[in-house]
Amino acid sequence: MEINFKKISLTLLAFVFAFISIVDGTLSNNDAFAEGNDISNLVVTNLTVSPTEINDGGSTTVRLDFRENAGHNIKGGETINVSWTRDNEILFSGFVKEIPLEIQNKRVGTATIRQDGATIVFDESINNLDNVEGYVSFEVQGRNFTNTSGKDTKTGYISSGGKTASVNVTKQESGTTSVFYYKTGNMDTNDTEHINWWLSANMNKVYVEKEIRIEDEIQGGHELVKDSFNITVTDYNNSQTTFAGANALNEFAQRYNGANININQNKIDVYIPKDYVSLNQFIFNYKTKIAEQSQKEFVNNSKVWYQELYKDEVSGLESNFSVRNINVSAGITGTVKGELKIFKKVKGTEVGIQGVTFILKMTDNSIIKGDKSEFTLETDSKGIANIKELPVGTYKIKEVSAPDWIDFNPLEAQELEFEVKESDVEGTLFNVENKVRTTSISVEKKWVDDREQSIASPKEARVEIELMRNNKSFNPRKIATLGPDNSKAVFDSLEEYDSTGTKYEYTVKEMGLNENNEIRFGEFWYKSSISGDAKTGYIITNAKKKIIESTMPQITKLKIVKRWEGVTGENIPESVTVRLFKDGNATNETRLLNSHNNWTATFDNLEYNKSGNDGKKIEYTVEEEGAINGKVVIGGKIFEVRKEMLESTLDNSKIIRIINRLEKPKVNSDNKVPPTPPTSPTSPTSTKPSNPIQGGNSLKPSVTSPTSTEKTYSNELKTSNTVGIASQPETNKTLPKTGSEGNTSFLAWIFSAVGSILMLAELKYKGKLD
Repeated sequence: MEINFKKISLTLLAFVFAFISIVDGTLSNNDAFAEGNDISNLVVTNLTVSPTEINDGGSTTVRLDFRENAGHNIKGGETINVSWTRDNEILFSGFVKEIPLEIQNKRVGTATIRQDGATIVFDESINNLDNVEGYVSFEVQGRNFTNTSGKDTKTGYISSGGKTASVNVTKQESGTTSVFYYKTGNMDTNDTEHINWWLSANMNKVYVEKEIRIEDEIQGGHELVKDSFNITVTDYNNSQTTFAGANALNEFAQRYNGANININQNKIDVYIPKDYVSLNQFIFNYKTKIAEQSQKEFVNNSKVWYQELYKDEVSGLESNFSVRNINVSAGITGTVKGELKIFKKVKGTEVGIQGVTFILKMTDNSIIKGDKSEFTLETDSKGIANIKELPVGTYKIKEVSAPDWIDFNPLEAQELEFEVKESDVEGTLFNVENKVRTTSISVEKKWVDDREQSIASPKEARVEIELMRNNKSFNPRKIATLGPDNSKAVFDSLEEYDSTGTKYEYTVKEMGLNENNEIRFGEFWYKSSISGDAKTGYIITNAKKKIIESTMPQITKLKIVKRWEGVTGENIPESVTVRLFKDGNATNETRLLNSHNNWTATFDNLEYNKSGNDGKKIEYTVEEEGAINGKVVIGGKIFEVRKEMLESTLDNSKIIRIINRLEKPKVNSDNKVPPTPPTSPTSPTSTKPSNPIQGGNSLKPSVTSPTSTEKTYSNELKTSNTVGIASQPETNKTLPKTGSEGNTSFLAWIFSAVGSILMLAELKYKGKLD
């Protein structure tokens, strides 16, 4: 009998198409059901972000509040979704976290924060609760990828349930100048269990006179991941060699003879010989794993030793960095029929108060349950007290005690009533607020002479006293002004404790004092001292000092004049910088000298005398930046530097003339001229890295000179005057949906399987397949 393969094929294809229609309809219905479960527009009551202005790479905190209402009760399987802008110019990414929503340690839902959005999914156990309300708070990072070298601000949006909040993300003007060494760190949005750290040395790929040594010590709360090292070496031709993985440290040490990286628990020691340091940039990248999830920040300290060519040696310079932890939180409440729930919180906050006691009775004092006519309820760590399975009846509840730090008077406590009915479908919820106990602090100003005898306040004295809390100023600041007509003041209505019951420490300080705690009124100086405490009040005593006998001016100035010798015209450098020194100590004051200001500058308004009754004269001088042992290298030329100091008798000011004389090459005993310091990179005498690996480590920072040696940064990327760290590519930039993509793969598989069966059957029949 001849088999009609054409007819069989058509029959099988018809069956397949029918099956596909059924499956596709089922999957499509599932998609529709998932979308139908989104109740964001029904229950979301508020959506806020803080701050609303961030720099590129900075983060903002998103808070979403939800509450069921008469129009909708939250049920298991329903979801709340949050979305945010993700396009080519502005991109928000959530820090990946999962937050449980619990009521009395029982999970009723889960909030999942992804890079591309956030979702709250409610469990079936939510069905037994009414008056459900809660919140979720999490962080989102903002990036501005606008293709421009200038400053640019773009606005992105975060939305849920018809509520939208906007965030401006500013990309700073590009262009940075690297320092020799820098340390930095950050946390990736797709990995909130680890922190990335970078140690970057010889950023400008300059010549050095000594080896580089780095001591890096990881502080508490996080631990080194030893096989996470990624080391990139970039030479002056921008060729890169990369060492990564578990054997990175050994490979690095083998490649650069004499260099080594030693690890001792959470301490890392790096040593690189000077021949390898010159003209090469080194970036050491590694990870630490977070051990204390609740810790607010993670600190990493380092010290570095090095010396650039023709510059002072740097010995043990500290470069410390801190990365702030990600803040996530959530809360939810609800009641059931026959249940009383009390939420006790600090007024004006959502912070619960633990240890508050209530007495529950029926209004007729009858038995409630068992043989008890009275129940004592006490709030837990979340500020919640509750009792279930109350029988029908009318009840009264009264607060009888609270912790010492709460402003509570049992004689003034309000008695609340509620009723449990047979027809009730939900329980009773009371939100009860208490203020934190307050206090007042007095301050008094006294004046004494140099024999500690009381004297009147100087007529011109107007003294400002600032109140401090935990050694920090208030915002706005709390200041009392005391003078001849009022010597006392009181700071009142001060919260004695914070919202967790921790007592505040209040102190005062007199403003306007110098470094010796002295202040001047008229021709006299007064020494300030503080006695007393917050409980009894503070007394600030100003003791009069002897008159300052000096008749010299109290303010002076210093004029600088630059003169060049042995060099003229276009060969004179464009500019030089001089720094002011006070009593031999460097200050932050500098002046730029150039042809536009005729090579002159002035330091004005300088203190002439030290404060106090000795009136000792202050000595000022200047040093040219870059000068070492009376010589400075400018544009590849060596200049001898000398100073001439002239004193003006008219106003007691000084004039310093700085003379730079071009040094001619000297001939050594072997009739050889010493080499001129290099003005552009040349090949080093030592062995250079070979076979560079292109691409290298894309995660290296570009840094600028810091304003201090220790700073704390959030996970923020900047392109000007700060650290910039390229973000790692997102591994789950867009999560797959439960829709058409999955359906297409499934249908393609069916077509392939059926086609293969038909082909094999026909081949077998025709005898072409054994």
